[in-house]
Amino acid sequence: MLQSYEIKLGLYKDVICVDVKETCPFCNLGIKPIHVTSTTFENIDKKTAFLLLNQCPSCKHHWSDEYLIIEPNGNGTYTGYLTNPKLFLPIPDEITEEITKVSPEGVKIYTQALQAEQLGFDSLVGIGMRKSIEFFIKDFLIYTNPENKEKFEKIQLGDAIKNYIDNEDLKALATSSNWLANDETHYVKKFTDKDINDLKKYMKSLIKYIDFQITILGAHELTNSKNT
Repeated sequence: MLQSYEIKLGLYKDVICVDVKETCPFCNLGIKPIHVTSTTFENIDKKTAFLLLNQCPSCKHHWSDEYLIIEPNGNGTYTGYLTNPKLFLPIPDEITEEITKVSPEGVKIYTQALQAEQLGFDSLVGIGMRKSIEFFIKDFLIYTNPENKEKFEKIQLGDAIKNYIDNEDLKALATSSNWLANDETHYVKKFTDKDINDLKKYMKSLIKYIDFQITILGAHELTNSKNT
């Protein structure tokens, strides 16, 4: 997405045109970034650069991008070329607007785990997945039972899955994901016939099933309101 910003080089105000990414590097959602502030400065190579600070309207995280300023084109507008490109992954199809609203922290941790894998930090993937499971499950339980928020925040994840998830399919997915994710954090694995790809498969299905349950709850809310 090409965006224009006002800059000051010397005594006069000018305009710079830069390519702003439409994907949040934290939650990985497609967004229209919120412009917080921007400035020009001299970078480490003694060249004039443009620094842009943006905020994600979804997860509220901030990030900065640095652009090298190129001389103006025919219409007097400067161009900025990104000098610190971040890793932008396609949004996983299991990450929807609904699941992000219910568990924004779960989405952030899950996508960071996937990013770690892409960067070659494969030993960190299972650890991130394990943490994201806790947020997805507890946030879903709080969403469906807000009166028990404090209880769900403090309870052990295994107890939350065993005692408070009634849907057997969801319980099986949550339990399997939790077991395999825990396995990735231990010195000796219990499930030697399973690997990180099995964990990713269960995690994807778990997130989709939670999203499915959220949609069903919304449908019930709609039909119940129609009947009243």
